[in-house]
This record gives sequence, structure tokens and C-alpha cells, in this order.
Amino acid sequence: MNDVTLDFNDNHEITLSILHEDQPYLLWSSGVRFVFVMRGTVSALLHGQTHMLSPAGFCLVHPLELCQISCFADSKALMVYIPQDYIRLSGFTNSAWDCLAVDAQASPQTICDELRRLFAKIVSLYFNRAPKQVLNAAVMQFFQFLEQNFHAEKSDAGEHLPGTSMDRITQVLKLIHSRWNEDISVPELAEQVHVSPNYLSRFFSRHIHMTITDYIGSIRIHHALTMLREDHCSVTDVALQAGFPNSSAFIRKFKQQFGVTPKQYAKDLEEQRKNQQPDVLLPNMQTEAGDFAALFKYLPLDDDRISATEKTLYSLQINASAEGRPIRPIWQKLLNFGYAREGLLASVQQQIMRAQQEIGFEYIRFHGIFDDNIQIYQENSEGQPVLNFLYADLLTDFLISQGFKLYIELGLMPSALKKYDIFVLSRSSNYSVAAQQEKWQQLVSGSIQHWITRYGLDTVRTWKFTTMGIHVPVFTEVTFDEFYTHYQSTWQAVKSVDPLLQFGGPGGFASIVWAADILPDFFRFAEDHGCFPDFITTQDYPHQNVEDDIEFMNTSISQDFLPTTLSGDRHFTRNLCTRLCQLMRAVDREHTPIWLEECNSTIWQRDLSGDTCYKAAWLCHSIAENYDSVEAFGYWLLTDFIEERGPFNRLFHGGYGLFTFNGIPKAGWQALNLLHSTGDQVLYSGDWYLVTRSARQLQILLFHYCDYDSLYRHRYRKLEYPEEAYRVFRTSNVMDVRIQLNSLVPQPHRMQQFIIDREHGSSFDQWLRWGAPNDLSVADVEQLHRASEPGYRSTLLCPDEKGEFVLQSRLQPHEVKLFIIELNNG
Repeated sequence: MNDVTLDFNDNHEITLSILHEDQPYLLWSSGVRFVFVMRGTVSALLHGQTHMLSPAGFCLVHPLELCQISCFADSKALMVYIPQDYIRLSGFTNSAWDCLAVDAQASPQTICDELRRLFAKIVSLYFNRAPKQVLNAAVMQFFQFLEQNFHAEKSDAGEHLPGTSMDRITQVLKLIHSRWNEDISVPELAEQVHVSPNYLSRFFSRHIHMTITDYIGSIRIHHALTMLREDHCSVTDVALQAGFPNSSAFIRKFKQQFGVTPKQYAKDLEEQRKNQQPDVLLPNMQTEAGDFAALFKYLPLDDDRISATEKTLYSLQINASAEGRPIRPIWQKLLNFGYAREGLLASVQQQIMRAQQEIGFEYIRFHGIFDDNIQIYQENSEGQPVLNFLYADLLTDFLISQGFKLYIELGLMPSALKKYDIFVLSRSSNYSVAAQQEKWQQLVSGSIQHWITRYGLDTVRTWKFTTMGIHVPVFTEVTFDEFYTHYQSTWQAVKSVDPLLQFGGPGGFASIVWAADILPDFFRFAEDHGCFPDFITTQDYPHQNVEDDIEFMNTSISQDFLPTTLSGDRHFTRNLCTRLCQLMRAVDREHTPIWLEECNSTIWQRDLSGDTCYKAAWLCHSIAENYDSVEAFGYWLLTDFIEERGPFNRLFHGGYGLFTFNGIPKAGWQALNLLHSTGDQVLYSGDWYLVTRSARQLQILLFHYCDYDSLYRHRYRKLEYPEEAYRVFRTSNVMDVRIQLNSLVPQPHRMQQFIIDREHGSSFDQWLRWGAPNDLSVADVEQLHRASEPGYRSTLLCPDEKGEFVLQSRLQPHEVKLFIIELNNG
């Protein structure tokens, strides 16, 4: 709500809006409005009386009642409009209850909390696109509770206007809002609606609770505020454009209402803008999430288990002797562990060694080889580069000793070379381009020459090199021209050492791939300047801008929420790869390998859902759909031990890691282990299965992937407590699976079954069952390690004389099962 025009239309749909401190809001409509304070202090002017509301306070406004809402500094409120159609459906009458303005500390708290819960339920159903009859039922329940618990004490409360009076006041308001900046008088208005000036003045004051003159002044002040904020006009121009007779009258009215002059207001506003920090790659989402947590904490915790009667049948036929095709094990091509300095920590190195022992990855990747804390780059007193590889050698020696090839991101920027200060989250790592390209090239080429001397040219030729991603100019003051120069300079420095070294790019978040011009422009530049990457890199975080989100725009077009939301596309990774291939075909580069160098189900750190079984099902689903379209699927990240968001105070806190900071495996890690147990030939793959075969085994991987609900995708619900971690997904039935196996030798076959669900293979769920304790003993940690192991069963599979067998199984949401059949071929 950025304008001040009242809504006189007959809106038939529920709508939501955010009210903030920009300006006061005049609310008047034929429907009911409920305003809930999410943050700060909000004042509500009802019937001429001002009510001060703190967080969780609320006010509810009758149809055709005027209310003015003002949000003080750093305050926000959520307003829901419920139209007449819903009111009539509920049987509600205006005289049943008073307009409400209830502060958070008001009593009785139990009744007020129940009203908040019913309101939160309406908002939750609205955002999750619940069937209209379900939403209707929630609204009726809301109104019934109002009538039962907030009954009017006065018989004349909420006076209901007859039709002629309602038409008259609507006509007067429309006249005022169409001519607010003109010299409009009460007699002129009275003539238009065919009443006397005295009658109109009394009539208006009785129903709007302010004089016509004051109302017109408020409208003019509203518009003046918008001009001061957006148009950078002089005070005199604003006064005249807003309809004031002169600047003195405007200044007097403005200072009376806001306590400062318009000039001081504009000056303070400009200072606020200057003090904003633009050099951050990602928006800080915690404030907005916390705002909505103030409302959704009133929703009860829902049991994630779906009743066994709510099930959907899935069927599949498998020919055990069918011709397979080679599978590319993209999930074990690339391992990410975070930042270079953290790779020197013993706890991180232990997790890296375990990853290599249990799965065995080919490449390993990390940020920040040129960070100041690795101390490679320094300058002498004459300003010449001096390179020191003491810490870098400790890291690379360890990684190579574990059998890795290195995937080195040539960054971030040493302080001595920076052009800008561009920092991400809580780290001092700088995403700047170099102030002097010649010195940057000396750093890059000198580092590679050192590694060749230390490990040999043949070894370094197997490595991969990249630089910072193309998303940097999208989010910071770095221009695209500066990024192109930086990319080309880095490419040249690498190739000057040895043309056969592999250099990739351009990196960047997934939204870059969907942009109309960013990658096509980069590809044209690279072609024209002879620096096209040897492999294409991007980062697979399923996010998008709200402008491209049809569902978001349909439900939230009038709102002021964050510009980043998780994608609602269940097949996001597959569609991302398809789009990349299309762009590469356009420049005749369709055979250039694609590396998804960072992949995760969420772009948000501290996302508790990532600790759950959901991550196991998401990994299986993403890999089953994309094993044949990309060269590598580099999950971000191996460990929770990453210093990007400051300290955490819980063992499970929504970190990106497949392991907790102290090395306890999560369900996602066990999913990669199950994938590692699949065969080298693919027989079948689909939205919920992957069937593979090796020399003497048949492997059937089943997964029940449920994606996020709309409320959580848009960051309107923040998970504050571990017990809430499973409440952010779309409701899904149990999967009843029936698999017809054919062409088996009619002999008994041994079948092993591995299970990841909330009872098996999930250390997080075991921790929840203990009550999510912060302090764990050594014995507790050992027990969580044991609880992280998948469930296991072993049985005999006995086909009939035709070599057929029906395998039946049931999967709860987020559950993963792997069946390994030892083929007895006689």
C-alpha cells in the first residue's frame, strides 16, 4: 500500500497488505479489515480515540468505519481485508461486536490468543491456496468466535448505515479523493450531494469521526509525504502540488502532525538512504521472517504424519533383463567444504576424510584461496607482489593426500588488491574486482606456477579453475564491464601458464540463467574475446525473483515483501539445465560440459528443514532427474562448520552441512550413501524412483519428495524451534507403491532394504525425540551417530514360475528406501 486512495470498489477476494512507517493509512471500505502488529509500535485511530498497539496487538474495523493506522519507526503491520461476500456467508452483522483495538498485553489473553490463532489460520490457508470452501470455513469460524467472545456492550455500537446514507458518504469521499489538491469547499460538496452544508458537516463528522477540513488536510499530507519521498521536490512545489494555499500553511500542518518540518523530514530521509549498505550479495531475510513469526507462532504444531487412509497408489513395471544405459555418478564428482581457512581445522579435515572413505569424490572445491587469512598475497615496500604459500600448501597437501583433484576458485580478493569493499554475510571475504589487473594476473599465474612446481604439470592439468561468479555485478556496484574484464584477465593468466589448463565460468546464482540477457551477453563477450570457458558453471539454488513468480504475484501483488523467494518448480534443476543447454546451443557450444558447482534445496542459511529427512528425498529426486544432463552435482555443503553467519547455539540449527559441526551425519548424507550403492547401468528413472543394475544386483531407489508450501517459500514463516521443522511442506498423501518385477530367474533372491525416515537414518529426529537438548554428553553424541544409520532389513524374494514378483511398499512423506536384489541367476 504505497498510495493513499481509498478503495471504493466492491472487492470480492481476500487481500493482504503490509503497512509500514512510510506514511499513515486511511482505511475505509465495505468489508472487514483486521490489522495485526508484527513489529514495533502502531497507533490506530478509531471513533476519534487513539489506541497504541505493541507487537501481537491488533485492531478489527467494521465495514464503513474509518480508521487511521500509523506505524512508528521500524514498525510493520499485516492487514487482511475480508470482503462482503465472506461476511454475508458467515451470517455476521455489524451490531454483533464493537470495533476492536487490543494491545498485546490486554486480557483475557486466552481469548485474544485464540483470535490470533484463527487469524493466523486464515493467512496460512490464503498463502497456501487452500480450496475456497476451506478458506470460507476458517473465515466463518473467525467471525463466530468474534460474536461469542467480543459481543458489543452498547446497542448502538457499530451503527449500520442505511443504503442512502452509505451512497451519500461514498459519493462525498469520491469527490474529495478526485479533487483533493483543488480549492474545494464544504458548501460545494454539499451542493453536489444535495444537502445543506451544516447537515453534511454533522453527517461527515458522525460517521468519519473527523471534520471535512481535517480529512482533506490529511489526504493532502499523505500525498505530500509521497512527493517528499519519491520526487525530490522543493517544499514550496510540494505545498502547491498538494493543494495547500501556500508553503507556510503546509509547513504548519506538517509540523503539527509529524513534529518536524518538511525540509528536516526530507533531509533525515536522505541520510537514511546514504547509510544503507548496498554491498551485500544477498538480502538479510531474518527481519522479515521474524515479523511473520510473530503471527505464525500462534499456529499449533501439526503432526507431519499423514493418516494411513490418505494414500496415493504409484505403480511401476521393471524388466530385470532390460537393456540399461551407463549412469554418470554426478553426486560424487564434486565435494564442497566451505572456505580455505576452515579446511585447516582438524574437525573439518576429519569429515573430509570420512567423505572420501565412504563415498570417494573426484574433485573438492572451496572459497577463499586468496583470502587475507591464507596470506598468499602481500606487497613489499616498493608495492611489488610477494607470494607466500605456507597456509595454502598445508591445505592443498592434505587434500591431495586424500586423493582429490582440486577445483580452485581463484578468489576472493586480497585487501591489497581490492577496488571495492564488497562483503557477504558475516565474513571479511571481499568479492571485489582488482584495482590493478596486472598485479592480479601476477597473483593468479604465480600461484599456478607454484602448484605445478609442487605437484607436477600432469596433476595440475587435471584440476579445474574458476573465478568469482557473474552474480556479483547484479547485486553490487561492480559493473558488468568490470566483471568481463576480471573474467578475461583471470582466463588469460591461467592460460598463459599452460593453455591446456581447464578454466570454467561464469558461475552465479540460478536466476542469472533465467535472465533475458545476462548469459547471452557473457557468451558473446567470451566468443568475441577468445576466452570462452572450457566448462560452464552455475549454482543450483531453487530461487527466483517475485516478478517472475506467477503464484506470488496472484496472491501478493500489493505487498511489500522480500524480492527473493524459493521456486515452486518441483523440477527446478532439470529446467535449469534445459535452459542452460538452450543458451549454449545458440552459440554452438552444446557439447561444453555443465558443472552445477553449488547445489542446495534452499538459498536460506539457518533453514531447519535442511536438517530433516526432506533433504534426503530432495537429493534423490534432483539426482534421479539430472544424472544424464550435467557433469557434476556439487552439493553445498559438507559440514555445518562454516563461518558465514556467526555462531549458532544448537547442534541442529539449519546449517547447510551434510554433517553437524561435530561430525554427526544427517539424513542427506545417508541419501548420498544410498546413491553410492546404486549400480552403473540405469534401467528406469522418474519423479519418485531410480532403477539401476550392476553385474549381479538390481537396485530400486524410491523416494517421497514433498516440496515447500507457498507460505514458507516466500519466507513468511520462520522456523524458530526445531519441533517446527516438518510443518513447512505441502500436504502430501502416503505413497503406496506397487512394483511388478518381470524376467527374474524363478529362484529365491536375497533382497536387502535400507530406509531413511523419521525413525531411521535421521539423527535430527532422534535429537527431537530427546527434546532438542543443547548440552550433549559423549554418550549422547555416540547414540546420535548410531541413530543416523539407515534402517535395514533382509528377506528372500521368491518369484513365481514365470519369473514374476510384485514388490509392495509404503512411503511416508520425505521417506527414502533402497532395495538391493542379489540376482540369483542359477
